[in-house]
Amino acid sequence: MSIAPNAMLNYPAYLAKAITYADYRRYMGAEIASRVETSTSAYLPLNESRMRRIEKTYAPGEVARSRVAALSGPIDWLVLSEHWCGDAAQILPVMNALSASSNGLLRLSLLYRDTDLDLMDAHLTGTSRAIPKLIQLNAGREVTATWGPRPAEAQALVMAFRKDPATAGEYKEPLHAWYAKDKQRSIERELIALLPTS
Repeated sequence: MSIAPNAMLNYPAYLAKAITYADYRRYMGAEIASRVETSTSAYLPLNESRMRRIEKTYAPGEVARSRVAALSGPIDWLVLSEHWCGDAAQILPVMNALSASSNGLLRLSLLYRDTDLDLMDAHLTGTSRAIPKLIQLNAGREVTATWGPRPAEAQALVMAFRKDPATAGEYKEPLHAWYAKDKQRSIERELIALLPTS
Protein backbone atom coordinates (compact mmCIF):
# COMPACT_ATOMS: atom_id res chain seq x y z
CA MET A 1 0.00 0.00 0.00
CA SER A 2 1.25 3.49 -0.79
CA ILE A 3 0.26 6.82 0.70
CA ALA A 4 0.64 10.19 -0.95
CA PRO A 5 1.04 13.11 1.48
CA ASN A 6 2.06 15.29 -1.44
CA ALA A 7 1.94 13.88 -4.94
CA MET A 8 3.98 16.85 -6.21
CA LEU A 9 7.08 15.84 -4.26
CA ASN A 10 9.91 14.28 -6.27
CA TYR A 11 11.11 11.57 -3.91
CA PRO A 12 13.77 10.21 -6.31
CA ALA A 13 15.33 13.69 -6.38
CA TYR A 14 15.41 13.83 -2.58
CA LEU A 15 17.05 10.41 -2.46
CA ALA A 16 19.62 11.50 -5.02
CA LYS A 17 20.76 14.44 -2.92
CA ALA A 18 20.55 12.69 0.47
CA ILE A 19 23.66 11.70 2.40
CA THR A 20 24.73 8.48 4.08
CA TYR A 21 24.79 7.93 7.82
CA ALA A 22 28.61 7.90 7.66
CA ASP A 23 28.57 11.33 6.03
CA TYR A 24 26.06 12.62 8.57
CA ARG A 25 28.37 11.51 11.39
CA ARG A 26 31.38 13.04 9.65
CA TYR A 27 29.62 16.37 9.11
CA MET A 28 28.47 16.35 12.71
CA GLY A 29 32.07 15.84 13.87
CA ALA A 30 33.23 18.63 11.62
CA GLU A 31 30.58 20.97 13.01
CA ILE A 32 31.70 20.18 16.55
CA ALA A 33 35.38 20.65 15.63
CA SER A 34 34.65 24.02 14.02
CA ARG A 35 33.75 25.45 17.45
CA VAL A 36 31.36 27.86 15.76
CA GLU A 37 28.85 28.95 18.38
CA THR A 38 25.20 28.89 17.40
CA SER A 39 21.96 28.62 19.34
CA THR A 40 22.19 24.82 19.06
CA SER A 41 25.94 24.09 19.13
CA ALA A 42 25.92 23.26 22.85
CA TYR A 43 23.78 20.17 22.13
CA LEU A 44 26.19 18.64 19.64
CA PRO A 45 28.88 17.11 21.90
CA LEU A 46 26.25 15.39 24.06
CA ASN A 47 24.41 14.09 21.00
CA GLU A 48 27.65 12.84 19.48
CA SER A 49 28.41 11.02 22.74
CA ARG A 50 24.93 9.45 22.77
CA MET A 51 25.33 8.27 19.18
CA ARG A 52 28.77 6.81 19.83
CA ARG A 53 27.50 4.92 22.91
CA ILE A 54 24.52 3.45 21.05
CA GLU A 55 26.69 2.50 18.07
CA LYS A 56 28.84 0.47 20.49
CA THR A 57 26.09 -1.11 22.58
CA TYR A 58 23.09 -1.68 20.30
CA ALA A 59 22.62 -4.64 17.99
CA PRO A 60 19.35 -5.60 16.30
CA GLY A 61 17.44 -8.37 18.08
CA GLU A 62 16.53 -11.70 16.52
CA VAL A 63 13.04 -10.66 15.43
CA ALA A 64 14.40 -7.49 13.80
CA ARG A 65 17.12 -9.42 11.99
CA SER A 66 14.54 -11.91 10.70
CA ARG A 67 12.21 -9.16 9.45
CA VAL A 68 15.04 -7.39 7.65
CA ALA A 69 16.31 -10.66 6.16
CA ALA A 70 12.81 -11.43 4.87
CA LEU A 71 12.61 -8.30 2.72
CA SER A 72 11.80 -9.31 -0.85
CA GLY A 73 13.04 -6.10 -2.42
CA PRO A 74 14.71 -2.79 -1.66
CA ILE A 75 13.20 -0.31 0.79
CA ASP A 76 14.45 3.25 1.24
CA TRP A 77 14.34 5.02 4.57
CA LEU A 78 14.63 8.73 3.83
CA VAL A 79 15.08 10.54 7.14
CA LEU A 80 14.91 14.24 7.98
CA SER A 81 17.18 15.19 10.87
CA GLU A 82 19.54 17.79 12.35
CA HIS A 83 22.72 17.36 14.43
CA TRP A 84 21.25 19.24 17.39
CA CYS A 85 18.25 16.93 17.77
CA GLY A 86 18.43 14.79 20.92
CA ASP A 87 15.83 12.32 19.65
CA ALA A 88 17.78 11.86 16.42
CA ALA A 89 20.90 11.03 18.43
CA GLN A 90 18.97 8.23 20.15
CA ILE A 91 17.26 6.92 17.02
CA LEU A 92 19.58 7.27 14.00
CA PRO A 93 22.12 4.68 15.23
CA VAL A 94 19.29 2.13 15.46
CA MET A 95 18.15 2.92 11.92
CA ASN A 96 21.73 2.58 10.73
CA ALA A 97 22.25 -0.77 12.48
CA LEU A 98 19.05 -2.16 10.96
CA SER A 99 20.11 -0.92 7.55
CA ALA A 100 23.61 -2.40 7.97
CA SER A 101 22.10 -5.81 8.75
CA SER A 102 20.02 -5.90 5.56
CA ASN A 103 22.55 -6.82 2.87
CA GLY A 104 21.74 -3.59 1.05
CA LEU A 105 17.96 -4.06 0.95
CA LEU A 106 17.13 -1.45 3.60
CA ARG A 107 18.80 1.76 2.50
CA LEU A 108 19.16 4.65 4.95
CA SER A 109 19.53 8.17 3.52
CA LEU A 110 19.50 11.44 5.43
CA LEU A 111 18.49 15.01 4.68
CA TYR A 112 18.69 18.10 6.85
CA ARG A 113 15.28 19.35 7.85
CA ASP A 114 16.14 23.03 7.64
CA THR A 115 17.30 22.79 4.02
CA ASP A 116 14.36 20.66 2.90
CA LEU A 117 11.38 22.36 4.51
CA ASP A 118 9.08 21.51 1.59
CA LEU A 119 9.62 17.82 2.28
CA MET A 120 9.32 18.40 6.02
CA ASP A 121 6.09 20.32 5.63
CA ALA A 122 4.58 17.42 3.69
CA HIS A 123 5.35 15.12 6.63
CA LEU A 124 4.48 17.11 9.74
CA THR A 125 3.66 15.55 13.09
CA GLY A 126 0.38 17.34 13.69
CA THR A 127 1.47 20.89 12.96
CA SER A 128 5.07 20.40 14.08
CA ARG A 129 8.27 20.04 12.06
CA ALA A 130 9.34 17.36 14.53
CA ILE A 131 12.41 15.27 13.77
CA PRO A 132 13.69 12.74 13.11
CA LYS A 133 11.05 11.95 10.52
CA LEU A 134 11.35 8.73 8.54
CA ILE A 135 9.69 8.42 5.13
CA GLN A 136 9.63 4.84 3.87
CA LEU A 137 9.67 4.35 0.10
CA ASN A 138 9.20 1.20 -1.92
CA ALA A 139 11.08 0.27 -5.11
CA GLY A 140 8.68 2.46 -7.09
CA ARG A 141 9.58 5.42 -4.85
CA GLU A 142 6.08 5.50 -3.38
CA VAL A 143 5.61 6.43 0.27
CA THR A 144 4.48 3.32 2.14
CA ALA A 145 4.88 4.58 5.72
CA THR A 146 6.16 7.43 7.84
CA TRP A 147 7.43 7.41 11.42
CA GLY A 148 8.71 9.86 13.99
CA PRO A 149 9.75 11.82 15.82
CA ARG A 150 10.06 9.24 18.62
CA PRO A 151 8.50 5.97 19.86
CA ALA A 152 4.86 6.17 20.95
CA GLU A 153 5.60 5.77 24.66
CA ALA A 154 8.26 8.48 24.55
CA GLN A 155 5.92 10.74 22.60
CA ALA A 156 3.20 10.27 25.22
CA LEU A 157 5.71 11.22 27.93
CA VAL A 158 6.68 14.41 26.09
CA MET A 159 3.08 15.36 25.38
CA ALA A 160 2.15 14.89 29.04
CA PHE A 161 4.87 17.36 30.05
CA ARG A 162 3.88 19.83 27.31
CA LYS A 163 0.22 19.72 28.33
CA ASP A 164 0.99 21.69 31.48
CA PRO A 165 2.64 25.10 30.88
CA ALA A 166 4.44 24.72 34.21
CA THR A 167 6.28 21.58 33.00
CA ALA A 168 6.32 22.16 29.23
CA GLY A 169 10.07 22.74 29.07
CA GLU A 170 11.09 20.06 31.55
CA TYR A 171 10.67 16.89 29.52
CA LYS A 172 14.23 16.44 28.22
CA GLU A 173 15.77 14.77 31.27
CA PRO A 174 12.89 12.30 31.79
CA LEU A 175 12.80 11.62 28.05
CA HIS A 176 16.47 10.68 27.85
CA ALA A 177 16.12 8.63 31.03
CA TRP A 178 13.32 6.77 29.26
CA TYR A 179 15.57 6.14 26.25
CA ALA A 180 18.32 4.80 28.53
CA LYS A 181 15.94 2.44 30.29
CA ASP A 182 14.31 1.24 27.06
CA LYS A 183 17.68 0.39 25.48
CA GLN A 184 16.45 1.13 21.94
CA ARG A 185 13.93 -1.78 21.91
CA SER A 186 10.84 0.39 21.36
CA ILE A 187 12.58 2.17 18.50
CA GLU A 188 13.52 -1.17 16.95
CA ARG A 189 10.04 -2.65 17.41
CA GLU A 190 8.26 0.32 15.84
CA LEU A 191 10.68 0.61 12.94
CA ILE A 192 10.48 -3.04 11.91
CA ALA A 193 6.68 -2.84 12.09
CA LEU A 194 6.89 -0.44 9.13
CA LEU A 195 8.50 -3.05 6.88
CA PRO A 196 6.42 -4.97 4.34
CA THR A 197 5.85 -8.61 5.21
CA SER A 198 5.86 -9.97 1.68
